[in-house]
Amino acid sequence: MWTTMIVGVFALGFSHALGTPTKVPTVTLTQGVLEPVEMPAMGLGTFGYGKCGPTGDGPCSGGEVWNNSMIGPVVKNFIRNGGRRLDGAYSYLTQVGMGKAVRELIEEGVVTREELFITSKTSLRMSGKDPIPERLKNDTGMGYTLWQVQRILENLNTTYIDLMLIHWPGDPRVAPENTTQACAEGHPQANGHKGFSLCRQNAWAALNKLLEDKVVRAIGVSNFEPNHLEDAMTGRKPAVNQNEFHPYFRETALVERCKTLGIHYQSYSPLGASDHMLNTTKWAISPMDQPAVLAVAQTHGISPAQAILKWAWQAFGVSANPRTNKVEHMVENLEALDASKPPLTPAEVDAITAVAGNIGQGAPPEMCTPLWQCANKVCPNPAAIP
Repeated sequence: MWTTMIVGVFALGFSHALGTPTKVPTVTLTQGVLEPVEMPAMGLGTFGYGKCGPTGDGPCSGGEVWNNSMIGPVVKNFIRNGGRRLDGAYSYLTQVGMGKAVRELIEEGVVTREELFITSKTSLRMSGKDPIPERLKNDTGMGYTLWQVQRILENLNTTYIDLMLIHWPGDPRVAPENTTQACAEGHPQANGHKGFSLCRQNAWAALNKLLEDKVVRAIGVSNFEPNHLEDAMTGRKPAVNQNEFHPYFRETALVERCKTLGIHYQSYSPLGASDHMLNTTKWAISPMDQPAVLAVAQTHGISPAQAILKWAWQAFGVSANPRTNKVEHMVENLEALDASKPPLTPAEVDAITAVAGNIGQGAPPEMCTPLWQCANKVCPNPAAIP
């Protein structure tokens, strides 16, 4: 039986642009918490906003590689249109701008901090722009995680985080034969892939401490495969496992494993994110342009994006973090899971599920080549990390 359950409760957000309320179902998190926590099922992904240059590689003014001001209007539009969950990470470099936008809306009386659900993520390896304290150069997960969370709180200008995740189970760029340090910088027990398990265990212990200290309301993981989850079973189990999930890539075995463990499965890149910085021409046809998706959308009078988000929620119980800077798309996403609208039929669910075989890329998800060569995925393959 699930200890993390989807419930028939709706978080109502007011759409300032359209003048109508939006209905977003919530997920009740009952593990990885001190007390049950309600999490909106639809959020806003905040990765990638503000990366400079046509392909994200050019400099900003002053030599910076990130323009933090670009995330602010996106966050404000999302909240003004009823959105209440923001998904961020220490390594995204957007949290200062996100925190500034949230604080301004709170001061304007648009929303309260308690009405928002903010997710962030810590890294096992050095990331972000902040200089690392010398005392953490040999850390194996615990101290560095605690330090990152303090920086996250400062960057977001908040006193607590609703959900804190370990971002990756290790660094997918480290080849198995490489002895590059696993977490901090060179602890003899944390070199290369052999050290990732140690780092995961220590980072998870740090999140448990933060939960007990009430710095965070819920704790979880991201990009964790079944073998990685074993390192997050000490103390309180994860509330959430956030992974890539869309019609071209769905790890149904991992989804079922998470259900068995009472872990809510949440998606990033839920629409297939064709704009991903690693490969802007990943597929000849995006999931939203697949004939089966278009047919379902037409039948229900919804957008292709709504059809996919509805499919993932209805068939698999997967909540989502789509990214967009367009207000009309934000509203569509927030209305996609409205339970007052007719559900997809079993045949429609099966039709969308089947489109993974139509991209002409060969291998199914479970046969992905390690690291960057996974044909069906947007992001690197965490299964390559021991």
